[in-house]
Amino acid sequence: MATSIDGNSISLGSVSLSSSGTTFANNASSVTDAPAGSVVQSATTTATGSVAVNSSDISASGLIVTMTPRLSGSKFLTILSGVNAHSNKTSSDNHGTIYYMYVSVAGGSYANVTSNVIQSHFVDGGLGAWIDVPLTTTFLSTPTYTLGNTVAFQPYYARATNSSGTVYFHHTGHSAAASQVYNLTVLEIAS
Repeated sequence: MATSIDGNSISLGSVSLSSSGTTFANNASSVTDAPAGSVVQSATTTATGSVAVNSSDISASGLIVTMTPRLSGSKFLTILSGVNAHSNKTSSDNHGTIYYMYVSVAGGSYANVTSNVIQSHFVDGGLGAWIDVPLTTTFLSTPTYTLGNTVAFQPYYARATNSSGTVYFHHTGHSAAASQVYNLTVLEIAS
């Protein structure tokens, strides 16, 4: 079984691999085609500190990942991790938080990627104290865009049903959590 390497081809016995002039350099910006399901690119934004609002509106978290898609028709997997979902049934009537994923295309207004929520945290009844619950959520979406457009993903949040008072996107209720890192990662996936 002879092995040979000659210019643009490699032969391993009866198997031959050859190049037809296509070069895949270690330059991710040159990706113009990929098999379905391949991760084309990724980006992450990291933050620390509490994020909260005293409102009944759906509110922006400020945690934004922006990228320019490399392929048309891609899907995007968003991964929100390290967040502390919060309920406080002692000093306020905070049952929990509802989480959404919004997207902005080409700098336009943010819109929900689905017609519903992507995650929620809810405590019904009295706790006698507050509680933080670790939250990680993933969601696959397919926003409409044109190559060259940017897509920016941002989690939004709102009060859970029957809640009032301050609602937290991320809570840092104890000294060790004050510098806790949470992040949003977005993967562009070829479709």
